[in-house]
Amino acid sequence: MVDMGSTTTDVGVLCGGFPRQSAMEAEIGGVRTNFRMTDIASIGFGGGSVVTLDAEGDISIRPGAWAMPCRSSC
Repeated sequence: MVDMGSTTTDVGVLCGGFPRQSAMEAEIGGVRTNFRMTDIASIGFGGGSVVTLDAEGDISIRPGAWAMPCRSSC
């Protein structure tokens, strides 16, 4: 399964119709937990990402998401 947001893409695997569980321990806020967590890879490339190619042929990926500027009347 794939979820593409504006700046990242999350990828997971279904096994028998259920999300695959991570074999690694889950740590939340620096505390190890016993929660079962889904095995998801998050990639810094989403629908709002901008890909550029420079003169040397190097590829650059950066966030391209933006918001409308708020005028003083907001």
